[in-house]
Formats: sequence, structure tokens, C-alpha cells
Amino acid sequence: DYSRKAIQWNPEQPESYFILGNAHYATKDFDQAIEYFNKAIAIKSDYGEAYINCGIVFHELKQYEQACANYNKAIQINPTSAYAHNNLGNSLQELNSMEEAIESYKEAIRLHPEYAEAHANLGNALQKINHLDDAIDSYTKAIQIKQPNAEIYTNLGNALQKSNRMKESLPYYFQAIKLNPSDGMSYCRLGNALLDLKRFAESQDAFEKALQLQPQNAEAFYSRGNLFLQQNKLELAIQDHQKAIEINPDFDFLQGSLQHLKMYLCDWADFSSQLEEICAKVSTQKKSSDPFSLLTLKDSPNIQRTCAETFSNSKFSIQDKLPIISFRNEKPKIRLGYFSADFHHHATAYLMADFFEIHNKERFELIAISFGPNIGSDMRERLIKSFDQFIEVGHLTDKEIAQISRNLEIDIAIDLKGYTRDARPSIFSYRAAPIQLSYLGYPGTMGSDCIDYLIADKVLIPPNYVECYSEKIIYLPNSYQVNDRKKIISDHIFSKRELQLPERGFVFCCFNNNYKITPEIFDVWMRILNKVEGSVLWLLEDNETAKRNLQKEAVKRGVNIERLIFAKRIPLAEHLARHRFADLFIDILPCNGHTTTSDALWAGLPVITQLGNSFASRVSASLLHAVNLPQLITNNINEYEELAIHLANNSNELSLIKAKLAKDIMTSPLFDTPLFTKGIEAAYEMVMNRYLKKLPPDHLIVEG
Repeated sequence: DYSRKAIQWNPEQPESYFILGNAHYATKDFDQAIEYFNKAIAIKSDYGEAYINCGIVFHELKQYEQACANYNKAIQINPTSAYAHNNLGNSLQELNSMEEAIESYKEAIRLHPEYAEAHANLGNALQKINHLDDAIDSYTKAIQIKQPNAEIYTNLGNALQKSNRMKESLPYYFQAIKLNPSDGMSYCRLGNALLDLKRFAESQDAFEKALQLQPQNAEAFYSRGNLFLQQNKLELAIQDHQKAIEINPDFDFLQGSLQHLKMYLCDWADFSSQLEEICAKVSTQKKSSDPFSLLTLKDSPNIQRTCAETFSNSKFSIQDKLPIISFRNEKPKIRLGYFSADFHHHATAYLMADFFEIHNKERFELIAISFGPNIGSDMRERLIKSFDQFIEVGHLTDKEIAQISRNLEIDIAIDLKGYTRDARPSIFSYRAAPIQLSYLGYPGTMGSDCIDYLIADKVLIPPNYVECYSEKIIYLPNSYQVNDRKKIISDHIFSKRELQLPERGFVFCCFNNNYKITPEIFDVWMRILNKVEGSVLWLLEDNETAKRNLQKEAVKRGVNIERLIFAKRIPLAEHLARHRFADLFIDILPCNGHTTTSDALWAGLPVITQLGNSFASRVSASLLHAVNLPQLITNNINEYEELAIHLANNSNELSLIKAKLAKDIMTSPLFDTPLFTKGIEAAYEMVMNRYLKKLPPDHLIVEG
């Protein structure tokens, strides 16, 4: 009222309009607030405070460009206004102009070094672009200047957690909760840190508290779902992830991973429509799926590359904290770093153990960078003995691991994980070595500028598919897949009764994980069973729910459930031995059997496959070429079906194929580990020679 009277007495008094603008802002009457601030500015064109407050209102209205225009005007009037620079940074963040936002915060701090809010806001911007160490420094500075609010403690905890410093993050979450006990998000983030530390009971308590405080907290449902997933409570995990996506349909990368998770249970409800929607979103760079989930669902190398690039750009942007690696002159030995979480009883270890042992130690120095579980076993001891150095780094941050690699002067960093479980691709965004390549663990492109090469072969990636991969391709002369010629097949004598197999009838088998089974391939399998009288299909049993669902799907397709036989997981040597009770291994699409295919061939069991388009859908074809059985590769699903039926009805022809496989198994390239080793060592020499000549990465063909 006083301001209105002041305006009546003196309509040219800008301060009165300014005060009225603030009053209307306080009551959230934003349109009137803007009107009064503009009236003040019309009278006094250099009224910097009015421009700032007008910018604040526009920011509140989410009209960030107008907010920036007002802040910039205020800065023109008073370049030393730290407050204006800080607020400009906030609006620039909302516009995703992160570099400009960071410069605005830095200018605010230069003008006012003790400006705690600017330090905290700078931390937020730095964290968004994954400059985590700088973000941690900014939050820490804000806390040192003044007692912060709960949000700053939470954000500092988040940055520490993203840096793999889980234990360090916990006190900050606890402090945030102490300051604001009603903030469900702090409980959620605390739960995530506890989950990473495998403190499952405490983690679940934190998620339950978060959901009690915020029943519509999508992130809390998602995180609790991840907890259930780690505990192998798949149904509960699916329920929580479904709830998260109902609350937030655009939850980053969740739609694809939820569909992938359903595949573990062979839950195919709305499979086709969901997959179509996921792929449509991925094609327009939307964060609809993580790369691994899509790779198992869709045979399209183009879409897989788009998905990988979107994921990489969002999660693992190139870090600028570590300096560029200085050029290194040639050394007597090329130093190789193998990075993995799987140096234990894992499929990767079973494939690579012999290879590591016979690596040329005169020309190469082998260093294992292990960030997985330290599980004592015969396999782990065998692997440790095969390396010159075996370094445990699981407790370290990605940046620290990259720095260790640099300190060791590793020349070629070989990522054996890609985007599979327990992968840490951010290590390579720090440049762990001058040359970085992807091999074996992930059958597809990383979509990242940080990975220079992908090891493949000419079957996996024909020339017309090269553009679907962000890496330069190293073509090995035979199959890309290494194998262990010392892999033991148990001499245990099984009986058909013990394996629950019928005494008579043709036995088709597929021992791939259940999540790879799609409705389309299952349709074909059921047609095959219907056309081969008395035949059965022998599958791996991942879980009881998947088993029941597959039985239901079989009945829908006119197949008695007794014709599906389920095999429990058993030790590898015994698993290989039971292959002799199958007649034919029928492969899977769009993600082929990889280790499972080579296991079947090693056990003497023929495999038929359909040649797909993507890396993951061409692996079995690569292996069959390398074991001299190209006649078992089909070009489409109809040929695949016809070949399976033909071989089941022509026992003599199948016997000849088995005899050929048994005869060639130790002389074919697929199981000739020394031959493979020479090929990949030649590849390492080639990429190192290009580096020493200061040439950029390029596609390379290893002759063999």
C-alpha cells in the first residue's frame, strides 16, 4: 500500500515499482511482478537490481532465455555483480549450456571468492558433465565457507558415489538427512551407496524410507528394483522398475532395460509393441535403452550404434582432468593392460586362460587390471600366474585406475567388459593408455570416441557394415573368438534318466541364457518340434518362472510341455560332458550363442545358426567358419527351420557332420590357441607401429 501511494504521489519513482514487483513475486503473482520490474526499468534504464529480479521471475517461469537476457543486461550495467553472474549460470544450466554456465559461476567466484552458493552451483554444473573431481572440490569449498543446506551435502555424496568412493559418500548423506529428515531423495541416494557396498538390508531400509516420504519417487522404485535384481528377486525387480516408468515414462534408459529384465522370466507380454517403441525412440537419440539390453533384443547395427552413442555421451563423456599422454618411444616390450571384472570363474576367463598363458612374454608384458570380485579359485590362481603383474583396483575410482595405467606406461589398454555387468567404461574416458581397444566381452560397438579399435573378423563385420561401428576394425584372419584348447570335458557317465531325457527321440538343444529367447525364435523351435515326430527341446533352466512361462508358450503353439526338457546349471566340465546326449544344437537370435556355441562345438555337437546383421547375431557363423562347417549357416529363418528338420530326419548326413567335427576339432583355427595368439599379437604390433609412426587409428587386416 505504501508503494502504491508513493507511485500516486510520484509516478516517476522507480524504487516504488521495484518494491511492488518484489511483493508480487513473493505472492507468486509473476505476471504482475514482471510488469512492475519493467516499469521500474522504463524509468531507470540502468536499474541493475530490477533486471536481476526480473530474470529471477523468468527463471521461475522456466523461460530461461528471457531470464538470461535480463541477467546479461544487469551484468552490462554492473559487471562486478557476482549475484548476477551466479544467476545467469543457473539459467544457462537449465538451457544445457554447461560450459557457459561454468564460466558464469567461475566469474561470480572470482568477484566474490567466499560466495558459497556459486561454489555449490559450479559443483552441480561440473557434475552434470562428469567432471567429478572438480565438482567434489567445489562442493567441499561451499561447505567450508558456510554451513550448507541438505542439498549440497546430497550433491557431494552423489559426486563421490559416481566416482566409486562409496564409503566416503555415506557421511554426507547422513548429514543431509540430519538437516532435512523429510527429503526422500537423500535416503534414495544413501540406499544406492549402501547397495554398491553390498549392505543390502541397510540399503533396502533406506529405499523404504525414501518411498514412505515420497511415494511417487521414481528413482527410489528404480533403485530398489536394482537391489532386488542383485538379490535375484526378479519379479520384485520388474514390479519396481515398472512402477518407476509409470511415474516417469522418460526415465533414462529404463524402458529397454525393463524389457530385457522381463526376458529373464520369458515374459513376452507386449514384446513386439514395446520393442517397436524402444527402437523408434532410440533412433531419435532418446535415452530409451542401454546398449546391452537393445543388443539382445534387436538385430540392427545402425540402431545399436545410435543407442551406444547416446548412452556413451550421456554417461561417459571424455574427461579433461588428466593431461594428454606424452608420446612414448618404442620399448623392448609392448605393455598390454587387460581390464576386466571377470578374472575368476566366468565365461571370459574360460575362453582366455590358455591364451594368457602362451602369450609371447619376450615381446609383450602382460598386466591384469582387475576391478571385479577377488574370488579365490583354481581359475583365478591360473590367471594370476599367467600375467607379469596382476593388480587389484576394484576399490579405486575410474580416474585413479586410469592414472595407475598411465604410471605403468601401458601401451595398449584392452577393455574386456564393454557395457556388460560390472563394466567400468569411464576408465577409458580418462585415457588409460595411448591406444585403447575393445575385445570379446561386449559384442558390439561402444559408440565412444575413447575406444580406438574393435577386434573382429570378416564374418562378424562385413565391409558394408563398417559404418555401424564407431571404432576402427581390426580383422583377425579366422574367428575373433579365442578358445582354451585345455578346456576339460568331464568323464562323468550320465544317463538319459539322470538328465530327464527320453530314451528315444531326437534331442534338439539350446543352452543359452533364457533372456536371449525371443517369441520369434521360440515360434520356429515349436514348429520344428511339431514337424519332427518324437523330438524334444533341451533348454537351460535359469529360473522356475521362466520355465513355467516357456511351458505355457509351448502349449499355445500346440506342443506338449513334456517335450521341453530343462537342464540345471552344473560345473562346466560336467556341462560339456552332457552335450553328448544332444543330437543338434539350434542357435538363437538376435544375440547368438557365443561361449555356448564354442562349448557345443568343443564337445562335438554340431550347431546350426542363422546369419544376422549385427555383431552379436553373426558370432556363431564366425565360429562355424573357423571350425570348417559353413554348411550349418543359414541366411534366413526359413532356411534355419528347414535345415533343423532336414538334419533331424537324415541321421546319416548328421553323423557325417559329427564325424567331420570330431576329426577337425584340434586342427581347425577355432581351437588352435597358438594360431589365434599369433594373429592377435600381430594386431597389437600393427596398432603399435601406427602409433609409433604418429598415424591415426585405421581399419587393419591381419593376414593369416
